Amino acid sequence: MTVSAPAGYDPARVLETIGAVLRPGEVPYPRPETVDQHIRVLKGYLESLAMYARAGMDELPEDSPERAPRRDALEHAEHVMQRSPGCGLRSATSHSRALARAAERLLPYAEKCQGRTWP
Repeated sequence: MTVSAPAGYDPARVLETIGAVLRPGEVPYPRPETVDQHIRVLKGYLESLAMYARAGMDELPEDSPERAPRRDALEHAEHVMQRSPGCGLRSATSHSRALARAAERLLPYAEKCQGRTWP
């Protein structure tokens, strides 16, 4: 199965966003507009990453040991994307970090589907 890259999916940019969200800052919480932007961008990346990871999983044999961790990462990402960021900056920041960790988990599977190797 061949999957064409959706607009905006660039592994380097995904990693850059993940790093920006998970990197400890000088202040306890980023600005609200920054958190909102991170949430929007990460949800878009997760949708693309999930598509690739799911396509790669569909190509695996049913008894492949690679299916379970990939399925778990997909289910986790879907769960995190469905959650609300909550009320307030603290919960929204926590949500953006959960989205970043979910993207971090899915990225290797998406890259494998595209024929790239993950270091």
